[in-house]
Amino acid sequence: MHRPDTSSVRRRFAPRACLAVAALAGITGSASGATIVWDGEPIVPGNWTEPTNWAGDVLPVAGDSAQVNNGGIAVIDAAQGGVTTGSVVLGSQLNETGTLRVTGGSLTTTTTDIRIGGNGNATVGNGVGTLEQTGGDIVMNAGNLNVAIGAAAEFADGTYIMSGGSLLINSGTIYAVGNRGNGTVNQSGGSAYVRGAAFNGAIPQSQLNLGRNAATAGSSGTYTLSGGDLTVALLRFGNADQTSGTPSGNTFNLQGTGLFRVGDINVVNPNEAGLVTNTFNFTGGTLVARNINLPALTNAGGRLSPATLEFGSAAGAQPTNAADVVTSQVGTMNINGAYTQAAPGVLLIDIGSAGNDLINVTGPAVLAGTVEVTELDGFDPSIGSFYDVLTSPDITGLLTPVGTTPGGNSYAASVVSGGAGEVLRLTVVPEPGALGMIGAVGLGLLARRRRRN
Repeated sequence: MHRPDTSSVRRRFAPRACLAVAALAGITGSASGATIVWDGEPIVPGNWTEPTNWAGDVLPVAGDSAQVNNGGIAVIDAAQGGVTTGSVVLGSQLNETGTLRVTGGSLTTTTTDIRIGGNGNATVGNGVGTLEQTGGDIVMNAGNLNVAIGAAAEFADGTYIMSGGSLLINSGTIYAVGNRGNGTVNQSGGSAYVRGAAFNGAIPQSQLNLGRNAATAGSSGTYTLSGGDLTVALLRFGNADQTSGTPSGNTFNLQGTGLFRVGDINVVNPNEAGLVTNTFNFTGGTLVARNINLPALTNAGGRLSPATLEFGSAAGAQPTNAADVVTSQVGTMNINGAYTQAAPGVLLIDIGSAGNDLINVTGPAVLAGTVEVTELDGFDPSIGSFYDVLTSPDITGLLTPVGTTPGGNSYAASVVSGGAGEVLRLTVVPEPGALGMIGAVGLGLLARRRRRN
């Protein structure tokens, strides 16, 4: 008599008697390396740690691939504590959908990817997946996070909605939104950090990739950061110059109160064949970056902040926490293109005893709105001190300084010639009230002199 392989791909028909013996023996998980498929009621939320929600009443464990494909909704909450599995796939195949809700507790992966929509399989098509996270922690100790992962001719659809909790991509290198598919991320809260582990020389390869596609296949990714924070070494639009296939549209929206810490922003698919649109919308939130390699950056209502960022190197460990990526509030930002700041926009400048923030713009700079100055560690610059905070070959307009020094003095902004072009300079001037008092004292002395005469 043939006995079914206990590590077979879909163990929906494991004999109940055998399961009972396993339960008496204290065995609650599968043999490592199996694919365990969700078997709960479609559309009805069910607990991840409830065995009856999985085919054969067997829970996935470290090394397993846990798949939700039947329209089901798997839930991980605080009451279930920590959950560990090898990988997660939501909506693996054509006409299949799957949802995972993380409201508390934790999910840790040990083997390979989390795939939200599709499984990269051209022979069976690709499905639709959704990950909803309102709390808890997702820790990936292996693999990449793919929001929609299809094959060359088979698109997938994936959506990740994050309003709380944390995401740590610890050992993988890529947070791909639209990997030969249509991927969407809406982050309104929580903290996401692509820590990564791979390096190209001394350059960390942890990246958020919008529209990760082959040269002959389109792919579209949209990331909207309206709250919480996102930290990653690289934001890449595409990973190859697309020359044919379905048109691609990739968009990053920074808005609301979102905080985006990024080393470099690069465009890898420059639309030479007219098939790609890449858009960075900066209407709110805070952008902290080292190098922004876009044809043009428009700050339509956000806060732009230089800082010294360090994502690690081949010779040293990457920062454990996202906040540790910032090694100094004072830093230099390079915008390799044009920069426009509209009236609602804010430029954040830190000044300390060791120096000040600086933004180098290689293209023209059109300035409006404000520059908000912060003195670090009680530093109190003297009247007449000046600080060059932005350079450009051509500066149009001016920024209005906001804030006073610890001594109560103000800043005046001016554009002066410097270097290979022009410089936005901030000069410390007496507080407006002091000028008025000086004038009043002068008039009083003049009046007394006239009376004596």
